[in-house]
Amino acid sequence: MNFMEDIEKLEQEDRERFPKFHNTANKGGDKMATLKETAKAYQPQQTKNIAELDEVPLDIVLYNGEGTDDNGKIFTYKYAELNGEKYRVAGSVIGQLKTQLEANPNLTKCKVKKDGSGLNTRYTVIPLA
Repeated sequence: MNFMEDIEKLEQEDRERFPKFHNTANKGGDKMATLKETAKAYQPQQTKNIAELDEVPLDIVLYNGEGTDDNGKIFTYKYAELNGEKYRVAGSVIGQLKTQLEANPNLTKCKVKKDGSGLNTRYTVIPLA
């Protein structure tokens, strides 16, 4: 074998071992989505608000999240995951739950009501069970 035949053999082995990394659109293989198609279908990952839920089980696990505000400043927040969705939990909700649990340690569910927006957002925690 000469040098060019060696290169062609190595390239063929590479295509066979790693087919997903080779463009097969013009060779009868699976076609990947175009940038335009991908952009049209794109939905940015967003964290919802805990108040969007009809009821909140109190045994859900909270995670620490990180975001960037409009000024590029990084901030942290708490969130819960339910059914594959992330729901932000405001500190004031956690504070109200503490008060609710002191009055009723057997509380297992609540509803969170949200009023206002931005800096004027107010939450009310309503015990359910």
